[in-house]
Amino acid sequence: MPDFSAESEREDAIRVTILGKEYRLLPTGDPDYMRHVAELVDRKMTEVQRRDRSQPPSNVAVLAALQLAHELLELQKQQDHILQSVEGKAKQLEIALEQKLHELGV
Repeated sequence: MPDFSAESEREDAIRVTILGKEYRLLPTGDPDYMRHVAELVDRKMTEVQRRDRSQPPSNVAVLAALQLAHELLELQKQQDHILQSVEGKAKQLEIALEQKLHELGV
């Protein structure tokens, strides 16, 4: 996972804007990917701020982080469910194949 935490004055640092504030990040991976992640964070923080403009930026950041974490956990839960379903189907196919092979005497 890329390191998004380091601000840098280096020439190869990329610039991103989150909630109106510019950050310079070292491109430890694909710069376009880092920009995409920053855009996602900016969108979430902007959504939170629009709902309650009285919140200080630190509260907006925490609430946006909670929303992103919730979305991540929901996606992980869905992925686990899909994986379990695929594994179950694969097991059923394996059993059916073994039965057919046994019937054929192979």
